[in-house]
Amino acid sequence: KLADDKLLVRLAVAKHPKTPTEILTRFIKHPDRRLSFAVAQNPGADKDLLIELATQKAVEGGFHFNPLNLAAVKSLLIQEPEAAIPFLDRCLKFPHRPSFSRFLVLMNPRIPSSFLARYYKSWFWVERFAIAQNPNTERDIYQRLAQDPNHIVRAAARNSL
Repeated sequence: KLADDKLLVRLAVAKHPKTPTEILTRFIKHPDRRLSFAVAQNPGADKDLLIELATQKAVEGGFHFNPLNLAAVKSLLIQEPEAAIPFLDRCLKFPHRPSFSRFLVLMNPRIPSSFLARYYKSWFWVERFAIAQNPNTERDIYQRLAQDPNHIVRAAARNSL
């Protein structure tokens, strides 16, 4: 009944972790994109539903992440970090320069160590620093970063060992 109420109520229902999948599926098909965004922020949303939201194209002519994609990836990362890895790779490819978003992705303690291992050789010291600070980084990566040319990365890695 609440799923058919006014928009403000439907948004609350879409974010509630115990909302049934069939209602959330109906919300992502609704023309008001705010409902899809609310579903993407729902930590209890079904994995397949989150993957669908994470892969929706944001602009014509190519795949670019938008707030809807990122919210779905964040919820997916909370539920099943391994399932979020393909989307995290895309997050790190856009843009091709360091950004605060990339830094936050690499600092997130839910990021699997296998993902961190792929990026510890980044050209950007801030990203290597984030990996050196991440508690999921494997010991051998910490040891390699402890020899990093950047003294800040080295110190962070040695502190983590």
